[in-house]
Amino acid sequence: MEEIQTKIIEIATQIINKEIDLLEGCRTLVYLQRELTEPPEAFFVLRGIDSETDIFPIAPAERKQWASEALSRLDREKNEYISLVKEEIIEACREIITSLSTDL
Repeated sequence: MEEIQTKIIEIATQIINKEIDLLEGCRTLVYLQRELTEPPEAFFVLRGIDSETDIFPIAPAERKQWASEALSRLDREKNEYISLVKEEIIEACREIITSLSTDL
């Protein structure tokens, strides 16, 4: 459990420090939180964002399947959406770090 908590803290820190794509980081955190017995409530925000953005291709293999015109449109939509929720993601990450750090 401690290993998962450490990994989650690492990814959340990368999001805050702009070292990872916000949506990619959000998806990774949502995936990793499944391993926690009692995930912090801040994960509700990330799960909601993940759910609302599942149409946007992030992984290179996933992006290769899209026509360039459609991919450009989706990238614009993704960037517009992320600009609206960026602060919510960062705040959720801060809360997650605080919550999980006290458990280590």
